[in-house]
Amino acid sequence: LFPFVLDSEPEPVPSVMIRPRLGCDFLIIAGQVWDLEGDPVIGLTLHLYGELEGFTIDRYVLSGAENAVAYGESGYEFALEGLVVDSEGTLFIQLVDTNDLPLSLPYALQTFEDCQRNLILVNFKQVRE
Repeated sequence: LFPFVLDSEPEPVPSVMIRPRLGCDFLIIAGQVWDLEGDPVIGLTLHLYGELEGFTIDRYVLSGAENAVAYGESGYEFALEGLVVDSEGTLFIQLVDTNDLPLSLPYALQTFEDCQRNLILVNFKQVRE
């Protein structure tokens, strides 16, 4: 019933591929957002929330942010320092509108205590108006 879904399963990759300066001490959740035509969507809010290693996560970023152009025109990025840990089902990502109402389901993320999988690519696509 929501207008946006995951484009594919989240893909863990080494952060050095895209953000080599951040190093292995960062867990990065990043990706892009596309509309019905496959064009970039700029200005949508992404909400990353949950818990990692006893730390509460509750952050928001916009798609198309200037610091996330490495991921594409509609890129976004969350960089969590010191939280490269194994987790499953405690961290979630969701697209929301300006009133914090959901535009997608919340998706649980799996993270890894591994420099070869410390950047999780999560792309969204629009499937209906």
